[in-house]
Amino acid sequence: MSPFVRVLSVHEEMRMTKLNDKQAQELQNQLHIYLQQLQELQDILKRERDSMGKREFSELDRIIQHKMHLLNEAATFDDQLSKTLKRIFRNPNKELITKAIDSYKGPLAKTLQLQFTNLRKAADECKRMNDINGRIVNHAQQHYGRIISMIKREDPNTKTYCKKGREYATSSASGGKLAQA
Repeated sequence: MSPFVRVLSVHEEMRMTKLNDKQAQELQNQLHIYLQQLQELQDILKRERDSMGKREFSELDRIIQHKMHLLNEAATFDDQLSKTLKRIFRNPNKELITKAIDSYKGPLAKTLQLQFTNLRKAADECKRMNDINGRIVNHAQQHYGRIISMIKREDPNTKTYCKKGREYATSSASGGKLAQA
């Protein structure tokens, strides 16, 4: 690569890391919505964990449905945010976005930095909470699987049924409704 092309590449990268006020406003609006979605997801994950602990399975079913709806909404919004970031930064990555937000000195600088920091924290917290809930579900499925196996060992002709009247499978290889959420 010639020195001239290298200088142009560095100049182009520097230009791409600078936000103008209009881009900052657009990014701030999207981060605000995304942060609200993640906060709602945190709330639902807490309710999910509480319902599992209290064994409120009918409430848990509603919570899981709402959680799946929120995850679908978040995925859609994530695509929209990704398109915005690609339009602003051409090849966005976490380092480039962080650098651009940190170097922005316009009227939304503090708000944008705070939202970006809070967004990363909320996303990490959602992931942590979802991992914990997943481990709880896995533990519960293993526990119930052992109980059903003990019942079947005592009397191989015994059948167990779910709430809807279908025979309960002794294998948890397919995962249950809880494992799929």
